[in-house]
Amino acid sequence: MASKIRDIIRDIVEGLSFTQSIDNLIDNGDGTYTIEVCKTYHVQALCSVITIGGTDYPVTAVVENTSVTISSTSAPVGDSYTIAAPFYFAGTRIAVNNKLSLIESYEDKMPLVFLWEVLQEGIIKDPESRLDQETTVRLFFLAPRNKEINDTDTLYADSVDPMGNLLEAFVDSLEGNVLILDDNIDRYDRLALPKFGVSSEEGAKDSFFNEYLSGLELRITLPILRKFTGGTCGCE
Repeated sequence: MASKIRDIIRDIVEGLSFTQSIDNLIDNGDGTYTIEVCKTYHVQALCSVITIGGTDYPVTAVVENTSVTISSTSAPVGDSYTIAAPFYFAGTRIAVNNKLSLIESYEDKMPLVFLWEVLQEGIIKDPESRLDQETTVRLFFLAPRNKEINDTDTLYADSVDPMGNLLEAFVDSLEGNVLILDDNIDRYDRLALPKFGVSSEEGAKDSFFNEYLSGLELRITLPILRKFTGGTCGCE
């Protein structure tokens, strides 16, 4: 039986965890605090919330892998912060767009990992093979962008770079995953999408979803191990 690749990817995405030690805390005196850190992961000013000591704080500014600024009426208490895993959506463009349109708050759908279907699964029939399939998937790591901003450098800093960190965390999580033969993953392709839309030689013209988004596309071939896919049931 073919693997449910969409479910495998969902479990990987939802299993991502991010915790970062706080190096220094600065009171800016204006109802915000700047947290100096080594890694900012996929934190983004337009939609991110970080958790410190069990309390959630909205993010107002980010300097990649340097600092995160939060809004708070009092100093957060804790020596580290955590970031929730991204949201996961799988399906066709229309189906996922409909789902996103029903969710009003960015905090309830962003950032997101989108698996674009329909999938063409490469099923391996050889019963002696360790692999059940080798399937190439297209995954998009996306965050909201300010529709008024057209400067590419700003779009990279605000959205593309944070989503690049998220993409790399996803790829790293494949190593040692019990479902995937990770020693077969020797390359992948990534494409920056400062304005996520319909690609053309002149750039993105039309919105892909009813959202203003930015991020990256990942194309990767996943070798799925046979012994974890259920095998045959012995029925004629």
